[in-house]
Amino acid sequence: MSSSPIISIQPLGFQWPVLDPFLFCVHHLDYFPKGNGEMGPAASLEGRSIGQDFTIKDGWRMYHGDVIP
Repeated sequence: MSSSPIISIQPLGFQWPVLDPFLFCVHHLDYFPKGNGEMGPAASLEGRSIGQDFTIKDGWRMYHGDVIP
């Protein structure tokens, strides 16, 4: 009988379950807009809450600031 190194399998969503309440483990996939020559988006930022823009509007979000990292 062999022992598997896999303890459990569960689907992963936005926030991953952790054993310690002081750990925060999250995965997200970022889509960025086409950039301009100044490292900003080649699209309007109107209607976006820069720094808190977590909604995927027009296929991308700008929660990290007003330039593309």
